[in-house]
Amino acid sequence: MTIANNYFENLYVRGPGLMRYGYFHVKNNYSNNFNQAITIATKAKIYSEYNYFGKGSEKGGILDDKGTGYFKDIGSYPSLNKQTSPLTSWNPGSNYSYRVQTPEYTKEFVTKYAGSQSTTLVFGY
Repeated sequence: MTIANNYFENLYVRGPGLMRYGYFHVKNNYSNNFNQAITIATKAKIYSEYNYFGKGSEKGGILDDKGTGYFKDIGSYPSLNKQTSPLTSWNPGSNYSYRVQTPEYTKEFVTKYAGSQSTTLVFGY
């Protein structure tokens, strides 16, 4: 599963998510005002890159690592530490081609473009 270009704001836990039993490519997301961000659980293979973690990261809650999955992060801000799961050998580039942006650009881009572009409700039948 690819989790990309999302803006997670005011989530108590698990934004971008609780991940288990699968392959997860987590790239170019912005999480802000959170207590936990990435939760590594049973047999997950997670390849994380160039994500931006805002308020909440100072609590040390970016990575909730149960030690039962596989994880690798490249280029996220701030850098992720306290990893107990072994490094994943899986790389999503072996399945598809893609590009990444810097964490700073990601924050700017998703704040402007992710999600609904209008709060106006339009009902058409």
